Amino acid sequence: SGYQALPTGTYAVSMRLAGAEPSSPPVLTTQVEVAGGNAYTVAGVGRNADLGLRVIEDDLSMPADGKSKVRLVHASVNAPVLTMGVADGPTIAEDVAFADTTLYREVDPGTWTLEIQPEGEAEPTTKEATLDEGSVYTCLVLDTEQGGLTWNLLVDAGREGVVPSGGVETGAGGLQRSDLIVLA
Repeated sequence: SGYQALPTGTYAVSMRLAGAEPSSPPVLTTQVEVAGGNAYTVAGVGRNADLGLRVIEDDLSMPADGKSKVRLVHASVNAPVLTMGVADGPTIAEDVAFADTTLYREVDPGTWTLEIQPEGEAEPTTKEATLDEGSVYTCLVLDTEQGGLTWNLLVDAGREGVVPSGGVETGAGGLQRSDLIVLA
């Protein structure tokens, strides 16, 4: 969904099945403490009966000059542990367990071939991605319908403090305002 500007306080966040009537009972519900100066993502994570909502605090501060920031959200049920890095380059996140979210890491901007490597698998999943200087990203790793991995690189905050508007462009990100949450 899109972002919601909210006053500081406690909120109940609920999710329904896609296409469900707004009056239907929620599938999942959690409470969110919205504090001034923060942005949040609320995501459904877990396996089958253990599925629940997790509140993830987003860090939308701009990276150092000449850098980008990126983090990994591990949402692949099929891969218990993942490592993410740049092909023939640095490791960005190592040994990330299912349903974990890493801290943001500053990296050099540029067009890279990012690799997602499941523990114990011979071949990584690779995809080219462009990381712009001064931007903040979340790499969301998901399962494919065929049982493999896929990932999306989502812009949390843009260069020079320009933040994407709406839920589609921002994905698991947030806004610069102090009291916003997004549902993913």
